[in-house]
Amino acid sequence: MRLTRIIIDGVALVAAALIVPDIELAWGSEPVQTFLTVAVLAVVLGVIDTWVRPVLSALSLPINLLTMGLFSFLLNAGLLLLLAYVVDALWQPLLRFGDFPPDLTPAAIGAAFLASLVVSVVSTLMSVLVRDA
Repeated sequence: MRLTRIIIDGVALVAAALIVPDIELAWGSEPVQTFLTVAVLAVVLGVIDTWVRPVLSALSLPINLLTMGLFSFLLNAGLLLLLAYVVDALWQPLLRFGDFPPDLTPAAIGAAFLASLVVSVVSTLMSVLVRDA
């Protein structure tokens, strides 16, 4: 997990929180608190991407082939929901998708799906612009 990847994930999460209406990000009242919030979310997302995503990608390979890769957006949405749940359970509620956590509603799943699209686009664009990522 490289520092550039963590920074790109943090910027992508902030972009998703600003663009998708049903996402609430606990910005904080001070710049240091905002930085810590984004840093914690980016590091936890980096850990999830490093350890959980490869296993789920391998398990979902047949359905991903059948859907020509579109299932990966649902996988990304699930991992973003997992991120919100883990950070809420371990520390404090920093990221909410609709009413999740604790209530998993269709609005929360839709917000996570839209957020996965935004995170994918922003992450891809920033990875192209930054050579080390």
